[in-house]
Amino acid sequence: MVLTAVLLCACGGTTATQGSGSGDAKAAGATVTSLAAGQLDALPTGTVYLQVNEFNQSPGAVTKSSKHVPAIVIQVAGVQRLMVEGSPPVDYQAGQAYFLASVTHSHLNSGPAANHWFNFALWPSAQRAAPPVPSARVAFATPDLPSDALPAGAYAISLQRVTLVPHGHTQAHKYGGIDVVFVMSGSISTHADGRSPSTLNADSGSYALAGTGLQEYDDSDQPATFVSFVIAAVGQPFETPLTRSL
Repeated sequence: MVLTAVLLCACGGTTATQGSGSGDAKAAGATVTSLAAGQLDALPTGTVYLQVNEFNQSPGAVTKSSKHVPAIVIQVAGVQRLMVEGSPPVDYQAGQAYFLASVTHSHLNSGPAANHWFNFALWPSAQRAAPPVPSARVAFATPDLPSDALPAGAYAISLQRVTLVPHGHTQAHKYGGIDVVFVMSGSISTHADGRSPSTLNADSGSYALAGTGLQEYDDSDQPATFVSFVIAAVGQPFETPLTRSL
């Protein structure tokens, strides 16, 4: 699937998959939901990295933001009113995500209780030293990416939510771009080509470069939910299933 397919998936829809056929490469007890997608017409200049920022706002709090890199935001708890310069405000509920272009905007907690949300984006490395905005913290960040990891050009970014039943696992797969896995609840074991399996608990993440074989497992007796943030060059395969388990 190229960008067009990614954007169509992001309009909504849930795929529930259960194991079939032989081997553990097939998904078992995994539900994948496409949440949001958008396009980067150009990459930031110089060295770049991927970062997940976490926000908690009290009722009535406003987080003002000048124009910054495009991002995908996911609402985890409470509500948020996104106010974009020159556009009507839009309200978001828990579980919803949206692509935020590079525009001047602000985030208002318009509800009666505290809210909780995350921002996923590709940043120029020079931004690492910038002071954090109020109510935010860095939840996860990659190292600076290799210079050949993201050749110049247009890129699609997308966010998917994956829920695993106890002892379930995803389809073995690889992406045509860089993937960040970030756990929302429960714990998962991530398996990837070239490295030992690792356990990720809630509010922790990992990343993999394009073409890396990947598979995620829930080895516990409790369900787990994580999101997958992918940036892939337009025109390249977005995701490819593998016939081997990891």
